[in-house]
Amino acid sequence: MTNDKVGTGPRRSPWLVLLLVVGVLLSTGAAALIALAATGVFPAWTLGLLSVGIWGPLSVAAWVVLTRQANRVRRIHTNGTPVRATVTEIRQTASRIGGRSVLRIELSFRLPSRGECHAWIRTAPPYHLVSMLRPRVELPALVDPADPEHPMLDWAAAERETSPA
Repeated sequence: MTNDKVGTGPRRSPWLVLLLVVGVLLSTGAAALIALAATGVFPAWTLGLLSVGIWGPLSVAAWVVLTRQANRVRRIHTNGTPVRATVTEIRQTASRIGGRSVLRIELSFRLPSRGECHAWIRTAPPYHLVSMLRPRVELPALVDPADPEHPMLDWAAAERETSPA
């Protein structure tokens, strides 16, 4: 079985690698400061530098969360089942990504293995496709059959559908 979507998914971000490296360096630096301050090699004021040390573990935790999300998106792009999702409700959120408003959209779709499914997603649609969003509109989506609670609207396919041939 061939997969036409191979290579079309999002690529790994170099920023994620940088985040992990910074997190590891800050974490090990904080651990070294603790060890040296405990032995008396450095004066006690160096413990004040440990306030910087919290950024190491936070960077590593952020890396874990962002990497999981990137892997989920990549998995859906490569293995996702294409479906037609019907918009049932749209809500505005206070968030913005790259100047675009983030919307909370309820979708209903049918999977052959599970039947009718419903899910809420948060997405920042492209500016030129926002006008097509309204209840009862069908949009192309990708769904991981193992995790149908987290579908993803396929904005590239929606753009192809609305563009003149």
